[in-house]
Amino acid sequence: PYLYPPASGADPLQLDANGLREKLDGAPDIVRGLAVKLGLGGPLAEEICARSGINKGLKPGEASAKDLENILASIKELFSQKVSPCIVFTEGKPVDVVPFDFKVHLGKEVKRFESFNEALDEYFSTVAVMAESERKRREYEQRLERLRRRQLEQQLQFGEFYRKSSEAKRKADMIAIHHAQIDEILTALNQLRKEKGSQGASEAFQRAREAGESWTLPVKEVDFEKGRVVIELAGQTMELELRATAYENATRYYQEYKELAEKVAGARKALEQTEQEMELMQAAKPEVKVSPPPKRRKPKWFERHRWFVSSDGFLVIGGRDASGNAEIVEKHMEPSDRYLHAEIIGAPHVVIKSAGREIPETTLIEAAEFAAMHSRAWREGLGSLDVYWALPEQVSRKAPSGTYLPKGSYIIHGKKNLLKVPVRAAVGVMNIDGDQVVVCGPKSAVEKHSKVVVEIYPGSRKKSELAREIQVKFRTEGIEVPVEEIERVLPPGRGEIR
Repeated sequence: PYLYPPASGADPLQLDANGLREKLDGAPDIVRGLAVKLGLGGPLAEEICARSGINKGLKPGEASAKDLENILASIKELFSQKVSPCIVFTEGKPVDVVPFDFKVHLGKEVKRFESFNEALDEYFSTVAVMAESERKRREYEQRLERLRRRQLEQQLQFGEFYRKSSEAKRKADMIAIHHAQIDEILTALNQLRKEKGSQGASEAFQRAREAGESWTLPVKEVDFEKGRVVIELAGQTMELELRATAYENATRYYQEYKELAEKVAGARKALEQTEQEMELMQAAKPEVKVSPPPKRRKPKWFERHRWFVSSDGFLVIGGRDASGNAEIVEKHMEPSDRYLHAEIIGAPHVVIKSAGREIPETTLIEAAEFAAMHSRAWREGLGSLDVYWALPEQVSRKAPSGTYLPKGSYIIHGKKNLLKVPVRAAVGVMNIDGDQVVVCGPKSAVEKHSKVVVEIYPGSRKKSELAREIQVKFRTEGIEVPVEEIERVLPPGRGEIR
């Protein structure tokens, strides 16, 4: 049943108008007075103001006697209302969970439940799923934006390399085409420098240009000291080395073109890889998966116990208590099965059901991990534990003479086969005969049968908190299972998700 928030001080149902005014005295406004001074909390205070037609921002000292009477009437109406739990939606999103219809939510879409706890469970789970989906969406957008920035940078780099390589190729080709004319220019300039020196050569060149000598016409700039000349032929400007021939200058530009062409190819490859990454990301864009409500199902016989299915397909069962241990060993263990037990006080008796098949080592190891995770080692936070296995014929209820075996305890005759295993677990959801069944076992086994696997370890989170967090992870993958089914299969004690 829904329990109203405890009032601080006097019971609001026992107050009259004067008593209410006294309780609200000093509050900045009516709504905060009801919420804090009367201890009703924000949502109920807002609803009382809405039902009584009072401006929630009204100062208590300005409220009339009629206003106070209306508030008291609304409080009594609210506290006597029949519980009808529901989740309130705005534009398809859950915005509130209330024990009955609130006037402040009049006209909004609602989903009703049999109990307030059920409404709370679905509300907070749905909100958590939406928050996780929003986190994934933001993470996706951030990664995509980083790729877009990288793509732009690579496009600019590719364009720059391509422009420079094309320019180097044009210059090399132009020199090759006009090599005779260029050699004539280079020879003339070198002759001037040889005869006049750098300063005198510059003056001699200017006189030759002023005299209209044809070989000077393509020359735009010349620096005799640095040995550089800039010429223009057929609209193409190029810088040449004075001390080199036309062929050597062309070779230099061809080499530059070759180096830049390699950079163009590298930039193109990097750009293509980025674009492929973007395509893959866009194809895998996260979306909110709406989970259908869980179906009521009949539990399987083995769900009375602890259980899992090994990666090789063998059912493994373990006791929840002394009675369960006795039932597993005395009722379900058969000659071809295998028996396991952890070397610690407070551990389940575990049996691998062979169904007439040979049991492989992988299943023995997984069953040993299962025995360890459901033992006291989990509660004590141990990292690993010794577990032994034996043949059913070695397991006996007969205690040595003069001793007593408690219910659910057994003696092992002969060799114990020891296995040291880690204390850890994984939770998933198996499809068994069309039903979605929560399973807890070794990761290697669970991931064989479940598309969603949540790894857990001994930790500080309560089982109820851990179960709810696991439920959220399932819901984000479109899998809906009751939180109590998850909590039921978890190891004994607190844990954490990694």
